[in-house]
Amino acid sequence: MIRPRAAAILVTAALALGACGSPGDAPPDVGPKAAVGPLPEGIVARVGAAAIHGDSVGRIAALQHVDVQAARDLAVRDALFADGAAARGLDVAADVRSVLARRLLHAIRADVEKVPITPTELTDAAEQREQRANVPRSIVAPELLEDDIWNARAHAVVAQLLSQNQARTERSGDVDALLALVHVER
Repeated sequence: MIRPRAAAILVTAALALGACGSPGDAPPDVGPKAAVGPLPEGIVARVGAAAIHGDSVGRIAALQHVDVQAARDLAVRDALFADGAAARGLDVAADVRSVLARRLLHAIRADVEKVPITPTELTDAAEQREQRANVPRSIVAPELLEDDIWNARAHAVVAQLLSQNQARTERSGDVDALLALVHVER
């Protein structure tokens, strides 16, 4: 006679073994095989049509504080993800441009925050807040206006960059996307 605990162990073991698949159940390896061979000078790896340059790997190693082999692996991984996204019809270039635009905006914002806020900027921001939110400027704390001032400064810098590079941005067709991203009106 089998005890209930022993029966439970046998049933659990049988279910566990039954859940394990055979080697024939594994999906076929549909990814490209790794190729080994000579690469042009300056190229340390290739993923599909994309070449990974040694100077890029060096920058990754320096920025990520990893050795060059780990940096190369990171670059290969990112290239594989980008290649897979492109194969699925995703617009990788647009996503990269969006990330770069956000990084630029964050860098600009950090730069404008380093400059002390002037009393004139506080007065102007309080007036704009009063018009926008119907809040009397006399009751708005200056600390609440800092974000408005920094955003206005950053938007002014972006508008200036766009006007200085108008011909180039119009050729690339990215001007509207960048303007929408930073909420600057033309």
